[in-house]
Amino acid sequence: MTPAFDAIAPHPEGVDPDDELIHERSYIVRAYRNGDEGIILRGAVRDQKPPGLYIVDDNEPLTVHHMIVDLTIAMPSLEITSAKAVLEVHPPHDRRSARRRQQQVRIGRVEGDDGDDLAPGVRDR
Repeated sequence: MTPAFDAIAPHPEGVDPDDELIHERSYIVRAYRNGDEGIILRGAVRDQKPPGLYIVDDNEPLTVHHMIVDLTIAMPSLEITSAKAVLEVHPPHDRRSARRRQQQVRIGRVEGDDGDDLAPGVRDR
């Protein structure tokens, strides 16, 4: 699904990822200088399902989770002075709702969303 990851985590020998891959989780962490005060870390985790796994005619991967975490870290103590997490994408109770919501976000049609397709207990930002 993400060809750039193939060099980092090649598919096992004898496995055809186009037919047999059912899930991909990716993590990324970046560190930035924060003046003389310390560093800022931004990390992300994303879970995706391949195209067509849940919706036969779907030709794009389905993102079911995408979370971004920011940490501000003081130097030299390495104390975490600030932390913030944002769940960019969370799983609704059915996959069709997830794809519909992704498409709406992609084309900017989520204003006024009442969140009725979100999983129980999950609130819109």
